[in-house]
Amino acid sequence: MHDTARPVPHGITEHDLDRALTAIAAAIGADKVAVDPETLGEFQDPYQFPGSATNLPSGVVSPTSVEDVQAIVRLANEHRVPVWPIGRGKNNGYGGAAPQMRGSLMLSFKNMNRVLEINEELGYAIVEPGVSWFDLHDAIEAGGHDLVASIVDIGWGGVVSNTIEHGLTYMPYSIDQASHCGFEVVLPDGDLLRTGSGAMDGNPTWPLYKRGLGPTSTEMFMQSNYGIVTKMGYWLMPKPEVYMPLWLQLWDQSQMPAVVDALRELMLNGTIAMRPQLSNTLIMASMLTSRAEWYDGPGPMPALREWGPFSRRPGPAARTTAPRNRQRRAHARRAGAAAGRPRGCRRPACETVAAPAPAGRSSGTARCPTRRASGRRGRRAPSSRRCRRRSWPGCRAP
Repeated sequence: MHDTARPVPHGITEHDLDRALTAIAAAIGADKVAVDPETLGEFQDPYQFPGSATNLPSGVVSPTSVEDVQAIVRLANEHRVPVWPIGRGKNNGYGGAAPQMRGSLMLSFKNMNRVLEINEELGYAIVEPGVSWFDLHDAIEAGGHDLVASIVDIGWGGVVSNTIEHGLTYMPYSIDQASHCGFEVVLPDGDLLRTGSGAMDGNPTWPLYKRGLGPTSTEMFMQSNYGIVTKMGYWLMPKPEVYMPLWLQLWDQSQMPAVVDALRELMLNGTIAMRPQLSNTLIMASMLTSRAEWYDGPGPMPALREWGPFSRRPGPAARTTAPRNRQRRAHARRAGAAAGRPRGCRRPACETVAAPAPAGRSSGTARCPTRRASGRRGRRAPSSRRCRRRSWPGCRAP
């Protein structure tokens, strides 16, 4: 059922809302204010069922300067219209660009998306709230800077919004959100505040030193609604000569304490200067596979009720897909035979080639080490768990 009523904030009338939008348009320009359904449709939860959305905006304002933001906040206060600012609105798992309160006025920073400065000597950037991680990376590359930013998982998200919402990145500066340095903030009454040494006009240490004189106010504007961040300093680091990611798969949850203990020691002694991330089977399956690969029946997946986070024990869904999995393995074996691989090999990337024969034996086709002797001469049994990939001359597995 479609909601045809115009979204109006609680506590004011439709006439009050029109007066507020008219005043804001006069202050910042009518081209920066939108109320048409097509534009408003961009500011909804992308995962709500069509026609079921209730958290809808009443209008969208797109400032191009800090002065625009100040005027919007002052007029919104005067007319009692709630404002919902967003940097990029791309965190779809948390509702995307939809406002929390129905009828809120969206303050979109899509037109304040400039990387204002990159200083290679001192290793920092100053960005506006509409800058995405892609934008920051592209600006670093375009300027030929030998620097790198600690990037999050979602590259289309905002640098400022991710930082003030305690988002995670993985490189050394990410620990305890250490990358940000210096906020410019529009307060609820429209006044402007700069944290740290930015309180002094023209102070060059603003993006370098987080503290100022007296109490530090930076954290007050993280995960809060005490102000709107319009500029932020962000520390960059020299581009590393080598970057080596490590992927550790653990199938027995009883080993987790030992892994955590080892990671703690490596982090405390400085061997690991980055942020390790722990995940589990269900999380990885939701990111890397589709539902049909696990269960194609009606209703919720029954396997989710039986599989533990580190379990390999097949539940009902695994048994449901077992015939299809057997068919896939059969196709893989036939494909392997056509490519010249030994029978029983289940490694689709492996390729059998001629290899030097051991001393005292005639040359011939090399045997894949995923097959081990079974005790009967001339026959070998498959053992995919014992594959020593790249450990024999004929293996070309990636």
